[in-house]
Amino acid sequence: MRTLQRTVLTVALMTFVLQSNYAQDLYHVHEDVVKPSMDKEYNSIAVEIMAVMKENPVENLFDIAFQGDNGSYYFLNGISSMADLDKKSGVQLLAEKAGEDKVYGLFKKLDNCYDTELDYVMRLERELSYMPTGINQTPEGENYRSQHKLYISPGNRAMVKEKMMAIKNLMQAKGSKMYYRVYKSSFGTDEWYMVAIAAVDAEDYAKKSKANQTLIGMEGKKAFDELYSTLLDYEVITGSIRTDMMPNSTN
Repeated sequence: MRTLQRTVLTVALMTFVLQSNYAQDLYHVHEDVVKPSMDKEYNSIAVEIMAVMKENPVENLFDIAFQGDNGSYYFLNGISSMADLDKKSGVQLLAEKAGEDKVYGLFKKLDNCYDTELDYVMRLERELSYMPTGINQTPEGENYRSQHKLYISPGNRAMVKEKMMAIKNLMQAKGSKMYYRVYKSSFGTDEWYMVAIAAVDAEDYAKKSKANQTLIGMEGKKAFDELYSTLLDYEVITGSIRTDMMPNSTN
């Protein structure tokens, strides 16, 4: 009986540890597809909204803000499960605290800056990510991002994952310094993997990329060619983390 109790306790503790470690592996993403002619106005209004957020701290606001060179702004908020989407949003909580007229008035002005806004969920794929020193989504001093979206079909899921794992294994074996995180779409959007690579700026990314190509050589080229041959589509989105649009940032 004591052996059974110890087994049950061990399983329960392992489950708790796994849940604690991966509680933030799901992300709700809000994307504003800003019209080019309204980008300056969008940023101006965002500064006003950020001031209100910092003066009235609330939960459920976004953790990371990213501006893509494609004209979109992405706001990521870590969630523990899909049930979190049913909770009051950070904007609703902010309106209750700072005043509905003030908060909703600002967001109504923001709405004029885009015709399309998207909401979806993605998951951090630790197994496919390559960060030997530990997962870090916001490495200090590296706010530039090169994000590679790999669109896949249901029939190719297993094959794409296999090819991505082969590339990770190759990177590990070669001791590559080109670290990256992998995310996978979960709900509300097309099916894709996204490989996010951090760097100081575009020049730093280019240097890292060139050094990595030299390191992995023809073996690496073959591995990437095999991966690309399994994809529906491939897209690169570059841009920068916007710490000035992150309410919890000290920058």
